[in-house]
Amino acid sequence: MIHLDGGREIHSDTDSDVEQTNTPSSGAAFWRSLTYALLAAAAQIIDVPRSELDGLFRPLEESNAETAEIIIYDNVPGGAGYSKRIANHFSEILQRAYQLVESCSCGSSCYDCLRTYTNQIFHHELDRHLVSTFLRPIVERLKPDELLQSFAPDANRVSLSRMASDLERYSTMAGANTIGYLPRITDPFTLQRLTQIVETSGSSTPLELIVSYLPEQENNDQVRVLRKRLSQWIDQGLLVLYRTKENHSLTFCFSSQLPHRTALQLQINNNGEPTEWFQTRSERGVNQVFQDLKSLETNAIVVQASTLEDSDTVVIFPTPSWGSLTLEQLRKELGLAQVLRGSQIKKIVYSDRYLNQQNQPGAEILADLLQGMWLNDDSQLTIHIQQSKEEYDRRDTQRRIDIGRFLSNLPGKVKVEMRPYPKRCQPPFPHRRELTIEFQSNSTYRILFDKGLDFLKKDSDGKYRIEETTYIVIVKLA
Repeated sequence: MIHLDGGREIHSDTDSDVEQTNTPSSGAAFWRSLTYALLAAAAQIIDVPRSELDGLFRPLEESNAETAEIIIYDNVPGGAGYSKRIANHFSEILQRAYQLVESCSCGSSCYDCLRTYTNQIFHHELDRHLVSTFLRPIVERLKPDELLQSFAPDANRVSLSRMASDLERYSTMAGANTIGYLPRITDPFTLQRLTQIVETSGSSTPLELIVSYLPEQENNDQVRVLRKRLSQWIDQGLLVLYRTKENHSLTFCFSSQLPHRTALQLQINNNGEPTEWFQTRSERGVNQVFQDLKSLETNAIVVQASTLEDSDTVVIFPTPSWGSLTLEQLRKELGLAQVLRGSQIKKIVYSDRYLNQQNQPGAEILADLLQGMWLNDDSQLTIHIQQSKEEYDRRDTQRRIDIGRFLSNLPGKVKVEMRPYPKRCQPPFPHRRELTIEFQSNSTYRILFDKGLDFLKKDSDGKYRIEETTYIVIVKLA
């Protein structure tokens, strides 16, 4: 890349140990993308309308297109002297060009980075990622970032919004030697994201996770689910969990031994709020982060599965792999058979604001699950549901009638309570989908259905199957 004014040159050669394998330094798409990135950055730095600048590139024949001249000029009749101003601020323009292509959240190009109305014919060729990878080592040499260098070699900054989407991709591609440190198991590394990582990593290369604080036993269903899942993974050899007394920044290293390796660190401000991510993808950068995390393990304690057990709580994770089940098999797999084998039921309360909406036969399946000798004529069954705004406006009670019809064959006293929406009601309507069973012996169980009963499907042959993965929490209250 030759800067014509003054005969000076900006070379793209980098240190040999910085990976450039995924960055073509030749080809029309690359040089065109770089040209438009420099034009956009130049317009911002010298503060002129983008429409007053234009440019072109010309591969140098003797270099077999590995090197090209990029010529930037102004479109103002008679000339406005922009080229000289660009020459005087060229290092700033390189840095701004890198910021433009690196911080954008688009797929390959958009009107916020490389595209303009006048370059529409080339939109399909423009790729900000090629420019980002090419400029990164140049910008790092022009203006070294001490914070980035303290994290890892060849690191760059990534916005929170961009990483929000990138994390999904990294989690589903996790492979060999994935390791991370989390102060607490919380967003963005939630149970759902950790599940993606564990399922992708496999038992041959278990996820190594270092935490400062384990999820403590408390009256919280989400924490119960998390503790149970961690315990299961440890037992299955899918997770090695460590607890350390040290506190560090949230750091994660994905697939350290694979070509798509990535290491990340979340930056926090003085108010405890996340501000941005540091990221490195080079072999030496990821390897340094990996070794830093491994050294953190040396003074950490391995957490056993038994540490996370809770004798009063059972968590079940139904999946479609269960196949077709009879009613008896379904009760057993869902943990209900163990609960219902007790004494006669005194009272049942099921709360599900969406019961029997959108053609989901939840009431029919609920009646099937509860039918049995544990019910008698004195048993009380109360169903809490909630009207949609449309139902409430037209005073429609058909849903309540349909639910009552499915439950009418059950012994005992059945009551369906429908609350209006959106009016606030007293007492507040329970939003969670849960079943409380109180027995004559005064023992009480609470069963939380994360997705209500919508995850179940009853087939024409009278058997049942799981349509989507979910979880159920069974807690013995008394």
